[in-house]
Amino acid sequence: MKSNITLTPAEMNSRNDIFAFKFNRKNSTHLSALTDGVIKFTRQDKDRKVQVITQCPADSFSLEKFDGDYDDASSRTKNYFITNRKDGESIILSLEDDFEQILESDSIFISYLGDDRFIVFAEQPFEFVNKTYTPPSYDATSLDLPEKIITQADRIAHQLNNQQYGALSVNDCRGITYELDSIINGTATNQLREKAIKLKRKLELSILEIGKKQGKNKLSLRFKEIRTNTLIDQLKEFVITNHGKAAYDDIERNSLRVANDIIKSDYQDAEDVFSYEKGTEHQILSLQNKLQELSISSMANDFLGNVMPPKVSISKCSKCGGRARLAVMPQISRGKKKHEVKCQHCDNRAEGGRIGAEAVYAWNLANGKNLTYLDVKEFGLSLLSPNDAQERVNELRRFQSLKQQEIALRMKVAGQREMQELKKVKGKNTVLLLLINYLTEILKVG
Repeated sequence: MKSNITLTPAEMNSRNDIFAFKFNRKNSTHLSALTDGVIKFTRQDKDRKVQVITQCPADSFSLEKFDGDYDDASSRTKNYFITNRKDGESIILSLEDDFEQILESDSIFISYLGDDRFIVFAEQPFEFVNKTYTPPSYDATSLDLPEKIITQADRIAHQLNNQQYGALSVNDCRGITYELDSIINGTATNQLREKAIKLKRKLELSILEIGKKQGKNKLSLRFKEIRTNTLIDQLKEFVITNHGKAAYDDIERNSLRVANDIIKSDYQDAEDVFSYEKGTEHQILSLQNKLQELSISSMANDFLGNVMPPKVSISKCSKCGGRARLAVMPQISRGKKKHEVKCQHCDNRAEGGRIGAEAVYAWNLANGKNLTYLDVKEFGLSLLSPNDAQERVNELRRFQSLKQQEIALRMKVAGQREMQELKKVKGKNTVLLLLINYLTEILKVG
């Protein structure tokens, strides 16, 4: 096991602050660390704020702010724990010993509920290593709801009645419903349980109302964002066409300088933020310029934008000469696909992963005696000589590598909506890499 490191503390002021501890669910080192229970989240009270110090092996784990809400975290993990932790106390999770690789999420989500209570979202195979007794946050013999819950619910109702949507959050309502669930599902008087059920129903209606209003606000902001980006793109094209790229670069540099001066004069410690944004944006721009300079840029971008998988025919079985077909293997885990190509006449087969093309490529390389790049319809390869085809594949590999770097940098500064689009492009870029590796092997044979 590698030496342990401490990640940057997560500062949690309210239940609106959700952090994601990210790991690679396909990495055996990560899974081993999780199974051994060496991932530790320790509460540290500092300056009247709650911080969570994360200790883990020095192997590319990360802790970052999560853009989603309670429902989003819950839908990704299918399980949650609520536990009490005072200053200095730790939360340790581990995977079950007999766990098989069936994880669907690459994150453990953690949030502070207040009053020493934390909520941790994780998948079913996770369990607490250091379980502690979590005392109820209510008097089980009482006939009335706790004053704190009533106060919080009244504040939300007041803000809704006065249409103060800017001060409202779905997470605030959701946090109270979790507390009400502990009353509804725990030991309580019938009167107390009935009042908890009634208040929970009201809060769920509030969640719908807040969500609809915030959805409209997000659409409005998205409209302004699209309009602004379109305007910038058109102005950029106009300046470059009429005045040259150097003129546009001067305008961009000047805008960065002005923004830097304003931020540094208005905000303390802004230099680090500006340096990060400037560095990231410049790296993205540099990569995009390199991508555009590649001769295959247009056809590669068309490939990434195509919703259809690459067209590659399946070779006949090398054992019996029978036809083979691509199929989804029987579900070994929840909602997780795995493909295979199997001969319809004998037991010859080749497994792939979540992407069906991977199984096709593995089958063809094992069974295609007369395999040739001329059979591949993508990128115009069938029209080229072997040397030119090899050169095009090499350039495609460079494009794929640069694109992967560009996507990773854009994800650092992307909003939630753009993040979803980037994930789709990232998936297609993975398909492109599989096809490039396949073509490389075929050209070796030729």
